[in-house]
Amino acid sequence: MSQFAIVTGAAHGMGQAIALRLVNEGYIVVAVDLDEEGLDQLEQKTGDKSLIKKNGDVGDSTFIKQMLSEIDSSRLRLLVNNAGVRWATSILHSTDEEWETTLRVNLSGPFYFMRETGRVMAETESECLIINVASVAGLVGFNNRASYCASKGGLVMLTKAAAMDLAPNNIRVVAICPGFVNTNMTEDHAHTLVDKHVPLGKSGSPNDIAQAVVDLTQWPVATGSAIVLDSGLTAGFRW
Repeated sequence: MSQFAIVTGAAHGMGQAIALRLVNEGYIVVAVDLDEEGLDQLEQKTGDKSLIKKNGDVGDSTFIKQMLSEIDSSRLRLLVNNAGVRWATSILHSTDEEWETTLRVNLSGPFYFMRETGRVMAETESECLIINVASVAGLVGFNNRASYCASKGGLVMLTKAAAMDLAPNNIRVVAICPGFVNTNMTEDHAHTLVDKHVPLGKSGSPNDIAQAVVDLTQWPVATGSAIVLDSGLTAGFRW
């Protein structure tokens, strides 16, 4: 009987690649996103394979509880918190809305999902895995990214704390910290920066992150870790 996986932010970019890969790996994927049209396009790409679309706000804990009541949560084994937002604004010009929305989606959303799915996973008495897609911006600072860095740094530490709480229930919690990944959130000038200054001189692809998700399902002792996938960005700049 197929296991369930939840992927948030599944309509585009890394989330779409992760959802497609997990469907191909045999999971029934619950794809969560605010973009209903994007979820429809994802469904078309999966063909007749197993996908359950859920259109909703990851920062709404009531939505999460309702969603879990509508699936066979006894078979839930994997959660990927991928949904995220970002503004390119100096802290001097950031608005309250930008700050609050960033924390709601990037930090509160994963917290609510971990809390609610963790309760369900604990009842299954099976080995389960939660993956939080953080960022190298949660490890080092970037200009014009104050709210984003704060949210992703918080997500790295939330991963570690949740790993401690959930370990007795046989639930592993790991963060993935990508560097530059070619998605619709990547600015055009980033490619020049990567070519010149990042040690490997290349960006990642959404499929690289999807591969890491699958790999982590096979690493039974990985928990509380922040796995960095950044072509050497946090090792230092190449001049």
